[in-house]
Formats: sequence, structure tokens, C-alpha cells
Amino acid sequence: MGFSNKTIIDMILKNLIICQKATVFVLLLILMACSKRKPLVVNDQTAEGQILLTMDQWAEALTSGDIEKTMTFYSENFSGTEAKDKEKMSELLNEAKSYGMLLFLKIDLMTADLKVEGDTAEIVIYNEDGELEMDFALAKEGNDWRIIGVPSEICNYEDYTEPYGNDCVDMGGYYRCWDILIPEGLTNKAPLVLDFHGWTENVSHQRSISGFEALAQSEGFIVAWPHGLCSSWNAGLQCCAPASDNKIDDMGFVRKMIEQLVSKHHIDDSRIYVTGLSNGCAMTQRIANEASDLITAAACMSLHLLTETDPDYTAVPVMTIMGTNDDLYLANEDMPGATENFERWKQMNNCQGAYEVTWSSGESVTWTYKDCDNQTEVALVTIDDGGHMLYQNEQTNINTTQLAWDFIKKFKK
Repeated sequence: MGFSNKTIIDMILKNLIICQKATVFVLLLILMACSKRKPLVVNDQTAEGQILLTMDQWAEALTSGDIEKTMTFYSENFSGTEAKDKEKMSELLNEAKSYGMLLFLKIDLMTADLKVEGDTAEIVIYNEDGELEMDFALAKEGNDWRIIGVPSEICNYEDYTEPYGNDCVDMGGYYRCWDILIPEGLTNKAPLVLDFHGWTENVSHQRSISGFEALAQSEGFIVAWPHGLCSSWNAGLQCCAPASDNKIDDMGFVRKMIEQLVSKHHIDDSRIYVTGLSNGCAMTQRIANEASDLITAAACMSLHLLTETDPDYTAVPVMTIMGTNDDLYLANEDMPGATENFERWKQMNNCQGAYEVTWSSGESVTWTYKDCDNQTEVALVTIDDGGHMLYQNEQTNINTTQLAWDFIKKFKK
């Protein structure tokens, strides 16, 4: 039996976020593990055939389990500055081999969609349900095609020159947009929840897993799901490309989005909450830090605050929810862990005294500092045996969405 998609992603997500420059290699490993491999017969006289053969040769090298063979192919067929870190690639392959992942890699490139435009191309792989699984960019060099990265790193901002989603703001030449749900029957001004998707993910996926859509209907609040440019948020230098590399003004977008939402809908601007997953959680905490004048409270899953404390920050309630099986739970040389992030928010909110245990279920527990500035609280929820995709029926049985909502809804500006 092979590893599930989520197990593989969980094992290597640390590399996805900390080693951003190795992104394309990680995604290729996931691609090979998520697809079924069959004999490939193509016309090698066409660009399409040449590209499929290049990808197939890479798959063959990977599935051999021979790191030297794989590195030889990699050296000859990867191009661009993002694809030249051989040390990171070698480390990644050896880690995958140590987990036994290379023994189970399968791929069927004939299910892929391939678009060739001159000397550039994009290949899109779908999963068994017909949903987008992986996306790769290639470029022609001489007579050969080279893998140059993933479109999420090579963002084409021309794709955002027309409105999309349910509503948008113009950010000076391109649109930033969001989807929105307004439950029927709202009579009074309602709270607003902004739910930020994770890195390489999208609004539709976040809506399907976070649980805030169903909760909005039952609890009577408005929820909006912002679209990150090329599936990323600029949550700080460490996370996540391309938004972080290109210094995308996501904070400017968030402020304009909130202003437009409040002006167009029946929203209680004293109850504006933020949440999100992974890159979306780091973005949630950046918003709490840098837009504390607007945000009432924040609660999010599976990452930390990755920016410096804003000089204008005033205390807001913050809850972070982390799984013990998440590689990001413990600190490393590049990033804080769950406890360090918890203590940082304690300092930022000037909390006094010891934390209290405010919830527990088995070995899962919530620690809460209650004596903080502005009558705020700072909480860390530790989910025992929880993974990175920290929603109920994903990588935990605990309803983390309800825990987040129960925390933030207590607070009002």
C-alpha cells in the first residue's frame, strides 16, 4: 500500500514552506505519488510529444529509486534559477526514499492537459475526480524542453486583469477578488469572517474543507473567501512564493476589501474576524498584527506570525491551532514553533500571569492567557495527532472550526 496524498504532503510540507526554492521538486514528488503510471506512447516529432517524454523520463528516474540517476536527469533537464539548487533536491529525494515513497510512485501523463504556446508550455495534471492536481511550466531551450518551475511560482499577473469571483477591487491594473456567502434571513448587522486559503490552494478548496460555510449558515454571519494571486499570500519573507517574492501588497488588498464589504453589505464593523489555513494562517496573523485597527479577533490553523511586530499594533485576541504531527509544530533554525509563536503573541498583547487550560479532549488541549491588554486573550490549541490540514474529517476528528468560532465570536471592538 502506498502513502495517501495527505500523508505525503504532511511529510514534506516543512520543505514546501521553509525551502521555497525547492517547491517545484516537492510538487513533482507529489505528482508522481498521486498519479497512475502507464506505458507512454507519443509522437516525439511534436512539441507535445517531446514534453510528455521529458516528464515521463523524469517519472522513470524517480521510480527507479536511484538517486544518482535521478540527479543526472535533473541536472540535464531542469532550468532557471529556481531549479538549480541541487543540494536541496538531493536532500528531498533522499528524504522521500527514506520514507519509502519512491517505491510507490505511479503516473499516467496521458490524463494531462498540455498547452504549448511557441517556446513555452504548461502541463496540467488532474486527479481521479477530475480536479486540478498539479501544474508545471516548461520552456524550450534549443531542441529540448526544460522544466522551469510551477505556474504558482511563475505568476502571470495578466490573468488578473479582468474581474473574477463574486466581487473585486481594482489594485491598479489588476483585480483582487473574493467569493462571499450571505445567509438568508439576516435582519441585523452581521459579523464578517474572512477565510484565507492555503498555499497552492484556492477558494473552492478552502470552502469545501474549512467548515465556515456551514457554520455561517447556522450561526448567522457573513463569510468571504479571498483569492490569493497565483494561490499564494505575502505573509512575510518566509512564506509564500510568488506573493512573498514579488512583494504583493496583500495588506493593501485586505484593507480595500474590508472597506468595500462593509460599505456594500449589512456588516457589523465591530465584529470583523479573520481565519485561514497554513499560508492563510500566517496571513491571518499578519493581518491581526498590521491591521489591528480593523480586526476584532483572529483564529487560524497550522502556521505562525512571520513578520515583525507592527509599531502601531494594539492588542487583539489571537488563537492559533496546531497539530502535533505537523512538521511546523516544533521550532527549527528557520521558523518558530507553536509554543514560541504563542509566547510571542503573549508578549505582544502584554498578557500577565500564567496561562489557563480552557478546553481539553483526550490529549488535545487549549492554553489561554486571559489577563491581556484591551481585554483580549491569546490561545494555543494543540491537537494531539493532528496533521497540517487541520480541519475535521481532514487530518483530525476534532471540530477545529467550531473551536475557532467559539473563540473569536466572544470579542467585539
